[in-house]
Amino acid sequence: FLGELVSDAERLVGPGNIITIHARGMYAISLYGTDDDAAFDDLILAEKVLEETNRTARQVLGRGHPTAQQMLTDLSRVREKLARVRANP
Repeated sequence: FLGELVSDAERLVGPGNIITIHARGMYAISLYGTDDDAAFDDLILAEKVLEETNRTARQVLGRGHPTAQQMLTDLSRVREKLARVRANP
């Protein structure tokens, strides 16, 4: 569902709109989850989405904006999960 929401937001309001940025962030969170059972491929995709979204958020909103800061926090979390998965295959 969130993947479709992101596509719709990008099409309707553009990739740099805060609605799209938030939708992409929610999509990434849904991929990496709040537990340690996320699939490796989902973690990789979440990292990619957050990297792209973080870049857009910084350009559009500025580095100090709370949304841009949250993207960095989420990116750090997904990278920590990836590191744990890679360390314990």
